[in-house]
Amino acid sequence: MNAEIFDSQPFIFFVTLGEKLPASFFKLDLQLKKHGVILVPIAIDQLQVMVSSGAQNHYIAVTSVGSFAEYKIYNERVRHLLKFVLRKSNISFFNMSSFQKLNDSNQFRMTKNFFFLKYPLNIEALGEKLVRYIELKSEKVARWPGGKRAGVKHLTI
Repeated sequence: MNAEIFDSQPFIFFVTLGEKLPASFFKLDLQLKKHGVILVPIAIDQLQVMVSSGAQNHYIAVTSVGSFAEYKIYNERVRHLLKFVLRKSNISFFNMSSFQKLNDSNQFRMTKNFFFLKYPLNIEALGEKLVRYIELKSEKVARWPGGKRAGVKHLTI
């Protein structure tokens, strides 16, 4: 039954950086629920296992770094594992932060699946952008990569 729920409703992973969930999780969760998207908290090592299993076509992960303690945890735990996780093209990672030093866009430029979002953010606009991103990724998976087959009009044999 759990597989049926996740097949019908899209979800986004929220990478946690501590024991407690930040306030940004609850605000973003409220916005995404309005659009029918589930926000699931997950640790970075659990996310790495899920991405490597390949059980899903595409994963979307979000993290929020708002305090110095979260900044320290991000540098110690997440940044090193992120190098390996982003090598797979089936994950998109959104990093919301008030620390400019966490802008790893230059490091992950070639992967094109790392997005840095600087605080302050409009949570309503962010929720709408994430929902639109999910729609675009699902259309990309459903679209045939080869295009249309060529044909000759008015050919009679």
